[in-house]
Amino acid sequence: MKKVQKGLRLPPTNTELWLKLPRSFSRQSARFELPLDSRTLKTMTPMQYIRMHVSISSGRRLLYNRVFNRYKEDLDDDEMERRMLGQ
Repeated sequence: MKKVQKGLRLPPTNTELWLKLPRSFSRQSARFELPLDSRTLKTMTPMQYIRMHVSISSGRRLLYNRVFNRYKEDLDDDEMERRMLGQ
């Protein structure tokens, strides 16, 4: 997260407020490309396609990283509690 903020040169923000702000629909938030040889799509898994042919804008990437990290921290806390309880 800090790498993204540093890369985009953004000041620290209130994450909760930032996540609750309304967003407008934009076709520029992601770009989907096709491989030069369309026959490769037949053998490609969805994850391979996403990894190789989808680009997400930096603003959306920042949003997705914040949401991911927020829920990852919650999961890490739950996992730590389970370890403490011996489950």
